[in-house]
Amino acid sequence: MNLESRVVFRLSKDERSMIEMAADTSGQPLSAFICASALNSAREILAKLDIVQLYARDSERIMAAMDKPFQPTLRMAKALKRLEVVER
Repeated sequence: MNLESRVVFRLSKDERSMIEMAADTSGQPLSAFICASALNSAREILAKLDIVQLYARDSERIMAAMDKPFQPTLRMAKALKRLEVVER
């Protein structure tokens, strides 16, 4: 892995102590723990964004399809006729 970028941030002594304790507990170096945690959080946030966008796109497609009159294909029409016979 070619590491080319650095991130610098400030935090309180209590926050650093908590993060160090979590890193120690997980058996990771501090920087690896912070990086992994930040990446996991970023993936979760971006996955939720993808889901919301997908739902919006799908709902638009569903609404557009509902605006059109129902036109069964030949195969579907045959299946519907078979279903009518079974239901009687």
